[in-house]
Amino acid sequence: MGSGRVPLSVVTSTVPCGRRADTIAAANAALITAQSQVPIVRYWGDGLLASVDGLRFVVPVRTISAAPSPKYSGFKRGTTWLNAVNDQVAGIGQMVVPGTPRDSLYILDALLNLDGGVKPEMVATDNASYSDMVFGLFKILGYNFSPRFRDLDDQRFWRATMPGVETGTYRPLEDIARNRVNLNKVITHWLDTLRVAGSLVTNQVRAYDLLRMFGREGRPTPLGQAFAEYGRIAKTLHPLAVVDPVDDRERRSSQGGRLSRGRRTPRSRRCPGSCRTSTHLGSRSHRRWCTFHRPCSAGTCSTW
Repeated sequence: MGSGRVPLSVVTSTVPCGRRADTIAAANAALITAQSQVPIVRYWGDGLLASVDGLRFVVPVRTISAAPSPKYSGFKRGTTWLNAVNDQVAGIGQMVVPGTPRDSLYILDALLNLDGGVKPEMVATDNASYSDMVFGLFKILGYNFSPRFRDLDDQRFWRATMPGVETGTYRPLEDIARNRVNLNKVITHWLDTLRVAGSLVTNQVRAYDLLRMFGREGRPTPLGQAFAEYGRIAKTLHPLAVVDPVDDRERRSSQGGRLSRGRRTPRSRRCPGSCRTSTHLGSRSHRRWCTFHRPCSAGTCSTW
């Protein structure tokens, strides 16, 4: 013992006791901080963009963390490991999910229990079984939920009009912004939505269980309808921000659930006739329309 060596018996008895979820999270937090201090990392990002994706595994043994998954595991049981990685290429959080359920129901739980690092503002995922309620929950907690839409032609664009307030027109986007958000439902249940947000932040309830309680026999509850109406605003702003981003985060998040994979936005329609006017060519609304659909014959909307 005088030479400073630790006996093998002490090491073998200490390592299993110290390898716990809380100690691993603390060690990962130190790694996240060290990664952010590397000089080249500041050129990659500021940690405000995170990508969350799941890896599926077949579990050959009996465990509470595995569940039947006929689609991916056949007759065996499987598990999904959700991993959150920020734009500084650091794993900031993870979560083990039994089976292969809808990812979006657990992504929020993983983000609310990060190991360390800066809280991300934008969360990029794949399709993730998104819904209007999911968009509303992410938005009220300060996250910009950015899933990759399967088909933009099937997406609805919503417009919000405050009661008693007169709004202008959407010009070229007037044709696609035909649906209206019922803000009265949001205003009526606003205090309840804030209480739900507080319960999620303080870990009093899980987002997965909360979304299940928002629906009764396939129909949303009044509070669930309020979150859905609120989420439709964020769901409309998401594709518009991808087309005309404020900064580079929207552009990178549109490349898909993983930060390293990109997919193009489908274009299936022609630009409206207003593109023929010289004052409209090259404008922001013109680029926004033509990025969603097929470029017009003018040629000015193919800059993206």
